[in-house]
Amino acid sequence: MNSLEQAEDLKAFERRLTEYIHCLQPATGRWRMLLIVVSVCTATGAWNWLIDPETQKVEVLIYFIYLFLFFLLHFFIFERERKRAQVGEGQREKRRHRI
Repeated sequence: MNSLEQAEDLKAFERRLTEYIHCLQPATGRWRMLLIVVSVCTATGAWNWLIDPETQKVEVLIYFIYLFLFFLLHFFIFERERKRAQVGEGQREKRRHRI
């Protein structure tokens, strides 16, 4: 395939891709608006829950925050170890195939 044919193929691909993206824009806009509305409602609800005097009296909230931080710490540690184990398995597989 010469460079002229490649250039034509690339132009045709770009046109098809542009048409497809243009076709999706109305649906994408609706999903973006829905995401914005849901995010604003969630943030407003969370803010109101946090500034509520009754919530501030409850020490369970602090307990749950500590549990969440503890969970995050363990998640990242175990995830790192899992990735390390996968890398180790991959290296063992490469050594096995070399033999």
